[in-house]
Amino acid sequence: MSHSDPTGYGKPPRATRFQKGRSGNPAGRPKGRLNVATVFQQALSATVMVNEGGRRVPRSKLDVALTQLVNQAAGGELQAIRMVLTLAQMVDPDAAQGHTPPDLKADRELARKIMARIAGLDSSEESAQEEEAEHE
Repeated sequence: MSHSDPTGYGKPPRATRFQKGRSGNPAGRPKGRLNVATVFQQALSATVMVNEGGRRVPRSKLDVALTQLVNQAAGGELQAIRMVLTLAQMVDPDAAQGHTPPDLKADRELARKIMARIAGLDSSEESAQEEEAEHE
């Protein structure tokens, strides 16, 4: 070893450095070894037998868990309600924005026509009221 090769912090001796063409992890990850995401997915997709309407039916664990969560939310449990709303937002972001407001103009027009028929107004008075409603 020469003086031109200093050793110390971040500079190991040349003999112990990684050798060219040789892996730093020669054994690597064993084949067939599952990662956490795969194990989690397998656990959720496993089937269990559930009683529905007096019959035993196979369902995935994910299906059963979500059904229980929604039932708890319907029962008034606040934490379950929060989780269901969060999941609903994730699944359908547009639904989280709320519903579009109803078309009240069409409802008012229909109600006005019904009231005119009930009151027995003639067609001339009805057409005058239609013109007023359009200007509003």
